[in-house]
Amino acid sequence: MYSKAVPSRPAMTKEELEAKGIIRTCKNEFDLVSKMVPNYNINSTDNPTVLFDKNLSFDQKRIVWNATSCSEDGDRVITEYKTAIEAVPAKDWYEAASKEEYTFCLHDKGL
Repeated sequence: MYSKAVPSRPAMTKEELEAKGIIRTCKNEFDLVSKMVPNYNINSTDNPTVLFDKNLSFDQKRIVWNATSCSEDGDRVITEYKTAIEAVPAKDWYEAASKEEYTFCLHDKGL
């Protein structure tokens, strides 16, 4: 049987992930929220779901949505990179041919 190799990956901090460009800082998105939606506290858990907030215009909802999504995506990647991954080599260097592949090679190619 064939198994894919898994490359190693070191554990990384939020700062390392930002420095390597794996995650964004989201500073631009949060600055835009502060500028365009000044009374909106993006870190508050009391906020209604952005899409259903009747006090926000469509553009304001999009701005808040982008900032929230950026932050949530970064948090997910940070959680994923907290632990290192050890390299796992492939168990075999070949993959068995299917019956169709085997028949095609033997009969159609004269092998």
